[in-house]
Amino acid sequence: MILIVDDEPDVLELISSILARASHQTKAFHRAEDALDWLESNNATLILSDVSMPDMNGFDFKREFARRFPNKNVPFLFLSSHSDPEHIVRGLELGADDYLLKPAHPEVLRAKIESVLRRKRRYAVPIFHGDIALFPFVKLLQFCETRGLTGEVAVQSGSFSASVYFNKGELVYDDSTEDVLDTLVDLDTGSFRIHAQPLTFDEIQFASTVGAAETAPGAPPPESNAMGQLSGVKVGTRTFQIQTELVSHPEQRIVTIVILDGRTVLKRVSDLPPLGEKSDHAALIRAQHRAVEAEVRQKLGELGGRQASASDSPKERFNRLFERGHDAYLDGDLEQARHLWQQAQAIDPTNKALAVNLEILGKKLDTR
Repeated sequence: MILIVDDEPDVLELISSILARASHQTKAFHRAEDALDWLESNNATLILSDVSMPDMNGFDFKREFARRFPNKNVPFLFLSSHSDPEHIVRGLELGADDYLLKPAHPEVLRAKIESVLRRKRRYAVPIFHGDIALFPFVKLLQFCETRGLTGEVAVQSGSFSASVYFNKGELVYDDSTEDVLDTLVDLDTGSFRIHAQPLTFDEIQFASTVGAAETAPGAPPPESNAMGQLSGVKVGTRTFQIQTELVSHPEQRIVTIVILDGRTVLKRVSDLPPLGEKSDHAALIRAQHRAVEAEVRQKLGELGGRQASASDSPKERFNRLFERGHDAYLDGDLEQARHLWQQAQAIDPTNKALAVNLEILGKKLDTR
């Protein structure tokens, strides 16, 4: 269902007919507020909105949509008669997928919408979502590299909205990536969503994170409708990474693992009913994730002691230096952050997330 929002009835009728001829179902609204109310209990595959509207303009509509529905991955296009660069840039900076000018040629409009929908389908699988305050973007970079992610990380913080893309764990750069990263690394509030292409069993290395013994060699990969939540519980300079996923093989279950210094220190598994809506699954995932977070906080002393007594492996030293460098960065001590991250890089010079962090840090130091 494509949602069309425009205060001009003739425009709504024209766009609806153009899309209907391309076999798209549409829902039209004259007011952005009515569209938001409809979205409370319905889903759209794409939103096409005018910019200049009474009561709530298109830019405010986009901001309010992101605020009210942080977990809805819906492409957003502006269609406006405003052709000045300032308006176009503002729309794209709000996270819109494209900005089209009125009057839009029917073939161009259809082609643009199909292009955006194809891109959405490539990255439509919801893998994880979470809170930037609990799991900052620096950690997200490391997580995406470790998982070998091919897909999109979308971040929303107030009126700021941005996406970055990964290919098999490597950050994909374009002309705007560096400026976006500078902002993302400094965020301390907001939410994130990770969407990914369906991965092969080897690519996602599922067995290495939830236990190889649970999946027989040659077994098919988990189904691509996996969803989950990601957060962190910080203790001093170390972070307990908490991952909760819906697993479909060998049977439907919700699996939560807690990772510290690269090793699993806690695991919880619960079965699912054989049938159920995805929204029901999402609620169960959230409930289990929160329960494990609370359990981790209760067991911090025990888990911390267990890790402290473990052997000091290179991976553990790397993770500690990475965390301490991140803390120094947040405290504004950029020289100390670089010193610690360079020590970590000496342990693992192939870590791409760390290389990105050092590149951003170097630019900040050069501009001082």
